[in-house]
Formats: sequence, C-alpha cells, structure tokens
Amino acid sequence: MKCIEIIASTSNKEQLQTLLEQQEIEEHWSVRMEDPSLCCFRLIVGDDKRQPLMDSL
Repeated sequence: MKCIEIIASTSNKEQLQTLLEQQEIEEHWSVRMEDPSLCCFRLIVGDDKRQPLMDSL
C-alpha cells in the first residue's frame, strides 16, 4: 500500500472524485488548502491499483 497525495485546481475536484470512484479507490479524503483555488486529496492505494490510477491521472 502507498499513500498518494494529489494537489489540483478546485475546478478539477469533481473530476478527481469521479476518477477515484471509477478506479475503486476506497480510502481517500480531501484536505482543505489555505489557497481556496486548490484542493488536495490523500489516497491509500493498494499495489495492484497504483499504476492504473497513475495512468488515469
């Protein structure tokens, strides 16, 4: 298992959430950023799902 952190524009937040659901990433949460134009997701990803997730991103 690995922890992956994604920082993106808040305009992409819904797209990221959809992608995480499609990739069946079960353990993830968003973290509030000081800059309101950015969003941060932290994910716990199994070894078998890590590369497909990275390819999708």
